[in-house]
Amino acid sequence: MGNKVARGPIGTFRTPMTNKRKRAGWTLLEIMVVVTLIAMATAMATMNFRGPLIKTRYRAFAQRLVDVDHRLRRQCLQNNQANYLTVDCDRNEFSYTNHQGNPQRVGCPPRSQLKYWMDDSGKRSTRRVRIHYDSHGASSSFAVCITLGKTQSWLVFLGRTGECLKCSHEKQVKEIFDEAKSFRADAR
Repeated sequence: MGNKVARGPIGTFRTPMTNKRKRAGWTLLEIMVVVTLIAMATAMATMNFRGPLIKTRYRAFAQRLVDVDHRLRRQCLQNNQANYLTVDCDRNEFSYTNHQGNPQRVGCPPRSQLKYWMDDSGKRSTRRVRIHYDSHGASSSFAVCITLGKTQSWLVFLGRTGECLKCSHEKQVKEIFDEAKSFRADAR
């Protein structure tokens, strides 16, 4: 078995013998390349969807906190009695008593943590704190720091007006509190 001699219009030349059997299946290298490409595409898709998912969870949680704040203010005004919102950093939740006297809990979303609570004097705490809502629906101003993944955000609740603001740094929170204090001092 050697080379096959072929005659053509130009002359005689030799060609190597070819294997007459057909190839069956894929080589290991081909399979590994395909699996690697699929893995890379999956990883890129996962990274692209993770960011919006984290933002959506944060927005939903922030909206729930704003709803609880407004609900407590409305409940205090309607019943003409005070109420409390408890911020528990250890348990990672907020709790309050609804108008029927039943305790209600608002937990943080998965992979998030309630890191700090801060009052309007700038005092920061990581323990359980009760925020008083008076019978007129007003509370003291406070802020909570929530970490979601690698993102850290502050939600600032302004007590008299009921506004909720989002900040990314503690310095911004303190500036808001200072501005609110000077505004109250000017109003007197």
